[in-house]
Amino acid sequence: ALPPRQPIAAYHTSVEHAGHLRRHPDAWHRLLAQTEILSDRLRPTAFARAELHFTDASGMARDAPAGQNWAACGDAAIAFDPVASQGLLNAIRTGIAVTDVAMGDRDPASYCQEMRKVWRSYLDRHAMITAQRAWA
Repeated sequence: ALPPRQPIAAYHTSVEHAGHLRRHPDAWHRLLAQTEILSDRLRPTAFARAELHFTDASGMARDAPAGQNWAACGDAAIAFDPVASQGLLNAIRTGIAVTDVAMGDRDPASYCQEMRKVWRSYLDRHAMITAQRAWA
């Protein structure tokens, strides 16, 4: 809860479903009330007059995360969606890799190639999980 004890809730979903909830806020309230664990703690009725906010939390990747005399790491290079829970690992891994680039132990082009490979792998896994959910 936020001060003064105002509840807050977040829901990660597809763009299509978010659009539906935006058009039909009552559907959000029904979903919240149907949760098996949170509904007892959050009192869904406390959200009845809440203003809903929507934010696209899709992942993104820079086309070129490094160039001459510069390199991006962490979310500035690749930002995964929040559900993937890869942000901390990505920050550490890319920080190490960028250090190698900055020290001259690694070519920026190879860093860019590695980041593109990581991004493609993420997109492939994301597509596979999304396809599996569609069949569930």
